[in-house]
Amino acid sequence: RIKKATLNGHGRCNLGIRMPRQVICLDVDEYADHAGAATLTAAEAALGPLPATYRSTARGRGDAGHRFYRTGMNRVAVPGAEEILAKAYGPNIEILHYGRRYAVAWPSLNPSAGMAPYLWYGPDGEALVGPPPRVIDLPVLPPAWQELLTAPIGSPAAQRSGGGNLRAERKPTTAKPTAGEEGDDLFEAA
Repeated sequence: RIKKATLNGHGRCNLGIRMPRQVICLDVDEYADHAGAATLTAAEAALGPLPATYRSTARGRGDAGHRFYRTGMNRVAVPGAEEILAKAYGPNIEILHYGRRYAVAWPSLNPSAGMAPYLWYGPDGEALVGPPPRVIDLPVLPPAWQELLTAPIGSPAAQRSGGGNLRAERKPTTAKPTAGEEGDDLFEAA
């Protein structure tokens, strides 16, 4: 699930995380003329607050970065989720999910942020020391967010997203899945 991309052709590789089917990532762009924090504020005002979660960013403790959530029981991201969010609340938040992009993470460097390293931040906002989070550590999207950005497995929208073949016998999730379930770790190999 790890993708490597060469940075500036100098042989240095960055690391990308491909989202497991049950994970969605909100990539909040907050720099230069990108105002993703305003979009996030507008969406949270309408849909309710997102729970604190793990974030990967090279831009420090601010609002910018990749925020990771589980999609909820038997749900996958819908195609066009990013456009749905942008139309309703504003631009500059990209929605990463299985089959759409990947999230850059430590130990990668960000050339558009002065080669700053990506770091992991915990739900408390503090930089993590130690391994990155596991899927079971991620909070579940709140119901209103699930309605906007995800669809039930087996639905026409889920079929279009490639999410129609995720095992449907998942345990009910507002509880965390048990260790050993499919896609337990964001990083499974180096």
